[in-house]
Amino acid sequence: MRVASTLLPLVGVALADASSVSPGCTALQAHQHLGDSVFPRNSTVYQYESQEFWSNTEIMSPGCVFRPQSSRQLAAGLRSLVHANAPFAVRGGGHMGIRGSNNIDHGVLVVMSNLTTLELSEDHSLLSLGPAYRWQDVYVYLEKYGLSVAGGRLGPVGVPGLLLAGGVNFYGNQVGWGCDTVVNYEVVLADGSVVQANKHQHQDLFWALKGGSSNFGIVTRFDLETIQSPKVWAGAHTVEAKYVDQFLAATAKYASDIYDPKTHIVPAVVPGDELLASVILFYDSPNASYPDIFKPFTDIPAVSSTLGFKTVAEFAAETGAMVVPDIGDVFVAGTVVGITYDELFKGIQLINTTFFAELPKLYAQIPAANISTIQLDWQPIGADWIAASAAKGGNALGLDPTKVYLCYAEVVEWIGSAYDGIVAQWVEETTYKINNATQKAGLYDPFNYMGDSAGFQSIFPGYGQLNHQLLQTVARKYDPTGVFQALMPGGFKSRLFLRLYPATLSASAVDRRCSLELRCSKSRFIRSPQETSSPFDYVVCVHKAIDNEGAVANLSSAIGETTTIVLIQNGVGNEEPFREAFPQSSIISCVAWVGATQTRPGVVQHSPAENTELGLFPNAALAADEEQRRLRTFASLLHQGETNVSVVDDIQRPKWEKVVWNCAWNAVTALTLVDTHAWLSSSPDAEPWTRRLMREVIAAGQACGVSLQDELVEQLMDRIHSLPPIQTSMQMDHVHGRQMEIEVILGYPLRVAREHGVQTPLLETIYLLLRAVNGRLG
Repeated sequence: MRVASTLLPLVGVALADASSVSPGCTALQAHQHLGDSVFPRNSTVYQYESQEFWSNTEIMSPGCVFRPQSSRQLAAGLRSLVHANAPFAVRGGGHMGIRGSNNIDHGVLVVMSNLTTLELSEDHSLLSLGPAYRWQDVYVYLEKYGLSVAGGRLGPVGVPGLLLAGGVNFYGNQVGWGCDTVVNYEVVLADGSVVQANKHQHQDLFWALKGGSSNFGIVTRFDLETIQSPKVWAGAHTVEAKYVDQFLAATAKYASDIYDPKTHIVPAVVPGDELLASVILFYDSPNASYPDIFKPFTDIPAVSSTLGFKTVAEFAAETGAMVVPDIGDVFVAGTVVGITYDELFKGIQLINTTFFAELPKLYAQIPAANISTIQLDWQPIGADWIAASAAKGGNALGLDPTKVYLCYAEVVEWIGSAYDGIVAQWVEETTYKINNATQKAGLYDPFNYMGDSAGFQSIFPGYGQLNHQLLQTVARKYDPTGVFQALMPGGFKSRLFLRLYPATLSASAVDRRCSLELRCSKSRFIRSPQETSSPFDYVVCVHKAIDNEGAVANLSSAIGETTTIVLIQNGVGNEEPFREAFPQSSIISCVAWVGATQTRPGVVQHSPAENTELGLFPNAALAADEEQRRLRTFASLLHQGETNVSVVDDIQRPKWEKVVWNCAWNAVTALTLVDTHAWLSSSPDAEPWTRRLMREVIAAGQACGVSLQDELVEQLMDRIHSLPPIQTSMQMDHVHGRQMEIEVILGYPLRVAREHGVQTPLLETIYLLLRAVNGRLG
């Protein structure tokens, strides 16, 4: 997804272009020790590596491929990329299907294919494992030793993606997450150093890598514990549609009391020509079969079954054959929590019912022949799993040991890129409805398992506030310049677009009271939209609304047919010039209540109290469902960045409410050059006068159909009295000789009042006076 942010002091437009052509290929080829590992587009290696992905959604067009031979060579290459400020992506097994998660257009694709460490320790208790592998390779290697590891359940899944996401595995009730069995990581950090992270060295990094993904460095070796498991009893037990309710009840029963830790299940409901339900059953025993805990499943007559004794390598090949490569795919994660059977069964039924109620909408838009797979999978994470995880030192995932987590995954696989947008919209809308249903039932949990999540979903807030903050602290420590936040755009992370001036582009930061600091360098910005290569999904206008007509004229090359324009601005009526110029675009208006102070050039400190409201400026030329999808997608991006954001049906009401505030306090302080408390105490008449001004603006809004309440005056007066003295942004603009936003804050309400015959003498007077001041400021 491409997002641009407009930076308009007075003239010009600057856009953060996340996909500009990287200079990284040139930098790598110029390095005397790296040239042999860099492959241009016309090479055979490039043709192979740029296609080596499980999902077609990940096929992109990198500028070149960098295939390092060792961690030291990777470190040298990373230093070159950082020095060149060049975007890059890293691919391990290439299984994650989120576009851009492990590939990149124009930048450098770093592939781990040659980092092929695969060896057992002398006592066979540890396996050292490079990121080149998929789990099928690992299981085959261990098979001759009668060993296994807590790795992926499907053979084609890659090693690094699974372990850095947490790692759901067959042995979870015995050993916890896959990441819990890692005893050491070899990591290349942003500065090019190579470190070992374990319980003795870099303990904070060791913890953060257990579920924190790629936000801290590039892992070049995993040392993980092995498991004695020569053979297991496992397979798929598939039943007819008439038994689905019994099947779901069996799932809830297992989840509510997982009394045998050697077991693992993956139940799924699979629609198709006929509805089927199938459960993968796994029992870690070389000689025992049909354990009692599986009886609620195995008592249901099977239409097919592959249950039997086999090695884990054989079973991973079997499950791997169930998935289809080289097509489009999307996974969406979610979780319900409970303790009792009744709670868990209710959660399962809610999700199942909602999911299947939405399926006709998908079938109506995609031919049946183009839909390869649709299914709803379940994954219980219970007390034994969480306890085993804690016994090994814990991780970043933050699960509560008093709850049972019933994670689910919506899976859609299809043929034909023409349907990518349809599927994306359907899964997002379906997930939104599922979450609403489970929230109303009191069963929702924000935890989304990263390995099954879609790009629109938030991950780290579901780990809990403390763990999320700790992850950010570790990221700042080991990646202080934000290399893995900005130069490596793929993966789950927060993104920030900064409002900067040319003199401060080389080293600028936003400090949100220690919750986030991100530094960017000047080549991440361009001076005009004409420099961008293609339109953006979202163009975010965060400039002062002084010359929106001029902004509109400059933006045409950055806006395409599917671009959504986001206006984070003061005032009302500011959508109109954008709608006139771009009649086919969606427009999202935002009301942002943010306290911020520029403490020194290039450093902006935000107060903890922030709130942003989002809503559509409806476009009758577009489908309402599509506009809602774009709105929710943008809101989810802000949620991932920990912005307090709420979506509202009628954005004009909060916009006018803020204009009532700004007409009073911004206008008065800009004209008098005193702060809010000094104004109120300047005369006994100051507060009554301010109240009358507010009422005039409210009357103007009401006249044009905005549902403003008369009680708003008292609410805003109470608020100003509760706050410390404020020097408003309009006042600061006057002090520093900058143009003020008087037209969208005062002029538009005044024009509306005149059109509807509303008398606003105070508003008219203060508008005329400030307009004269603006004229003097030039």
